[in-house]
Amino acid sequence: MSLSKNYVLNVIMTITGVLFPMITFPYISRVLMPEYIGKVTFAQSIIFYFTTLSLLGIPIYGTRELSKEKQNLTKFKQLLTELIVIGILGSLISFVIIFIGINFNSKLNEMKEILYIFSLQVIFSFLNLDYLFIVLEKHKRRALRALFIRIISIILMFIFVKTYKDYKVYVLILVIPEILMRLLDFISIKEYLNFKVNLNLKKHIKSLSILFISTLSVSLYVSLDSTMLGVIIGDSSVGLYASASKMSKVLIPLIIALETVIAPQLIYNIKENNKQKIFEKIDMFLDFNFILGIQFIFILFLLSKDVILLFSGEKFLSASTAMQIMLPVIFFIPVGSFMSGKILISHNLEKLSLKFNLIGMLSNASLNYLLIPKYGILGAGFATMFTEGLMCILKSLRVKKIYPEYKIITKDRIKYILVGLVISVFLLSIKNKFVGYNYFVNILLIGSIYVFFYLGILVISKDRLILNLLEKIWKKSKKS
Repeated sequence: MSLSKNYVLNVIMTITGVLFPMITFPYISRVLMPEYIGKVTFAQSIIFYFTTLSLLGIPIYGTRELSKEKQNLTKFKQLLTELIVIGILGSLISFVIIFIGINFNSKLNEMKEILYIFSLQVIFSFLNLDYLFIVLEKHKRRALRALFIRIISIILMFIFVKTYKDYKVYVLILVIPEILMRLLDFISIKEYLNFKVNLNLKKHIKSLSILFISTLSVSLYVSLDSTMLGVIIGDSSVGLYASASKMSKVLIPLIIALETVIAPQLIYNIKENNKQKIFEKIDMFLDFNFILGIQFIFILFLLSKDVILLFSGEKFLSASTAMQIMLPVIFFIPVGSFMSGKILISHNLEKLSLKFNLIGMLSNASLNYLLIPKYGILGAGFATMFTEGLMCILKSLRVKKIYPEYKIITKDRIKYILVGLVISVFLLSIKNKFVGYNYFVNILLIGSIYVFFYLGILVISKDRLILNLLEKIWKKSKKS
């Protein structure tokens, strides 16, 4: 299947992932209110650590190693079987640890019911086989499965979650459909498993250990803000922060969809040291981030209050400033993930990636500790934004060291930032004169004006990428 078709399938899957919180969060936030949204988010932040522990770095390692053995079915089957067995062991160990934690920690024991429900994700985490379907480029299957799960979940939420007392039902709906679909995934891949061969688990331990610690450190600083807010301030602040965080990150999957598609080919080209192909893939991803990701930041900055009102309600309006502070992560997270997970790891630089992630963990923990007591969700938002920016810069500089001839910052990429900045300043100066009546109208109007000016300026300036895209669209329309 072609790269473009794979990307379209990933975009479909990603759009459903973006639409899912857009459909459910406005309803759930108004039903559960900040306090119970906070309880659920706090529990999720705790379980996130243990899910990461159970995975043991297998998704990243599996994508890399299975991509290398894709042409050798015998080795491919043995490797996958070994990874599944390691995953089962990791799931069991992780669940035992969380069971002990729930029963010996008073804070966790207070919410043991929802923690036990969420811990089902830990027990069945070895069924997370997305890395296999990515390597096999079975993106259609992933897209259809994701769509089915999300539709079922939406229906169940609207039927069974009626008041804040139904927050445990909400947790069950978040967990059970996903587990059932992963069980079906596991049944469907029997042809790729071979338990009859002598499994050699030891050979994976060193690389997995480094990737595991690296992934765990990322998980720590990704969820540390919500965890520390819950401990230091309380559930309501976690609920407000969840709204700010969700709205600032909701479009990130749309950008990462491209990374998912090009990953197997990029890893293969790095293995073959085909620099031309490597640079083409990096260009594709970075250009996409500058053309689209940067503009998401500007648009959402202009519409932060309207977005919060639409998707969370008036009780969450105080989260709009925290959302604005966090918006640069729309660019930082995908680029940092790409530089580390797809390039540095493919060069077997797991230790270096670990070093960067440990720096990120220390940065985030220190800033949260210093800022949350005084600034609350604003401090947590700044800590997240600063840490992700630091990670993005450090990882990009290291990739630049590997490929010194490659230009990360180009005139075109600077142009996309400047164009977005100029349009934003213009719209900010006139916004209050013609908006303010209805948040939905504001979003539609400001968003449309921004896109009109942005595309218009790029076409007038004869932007290479935009003109190429328009040419392709024109040719396809003529054929149809």
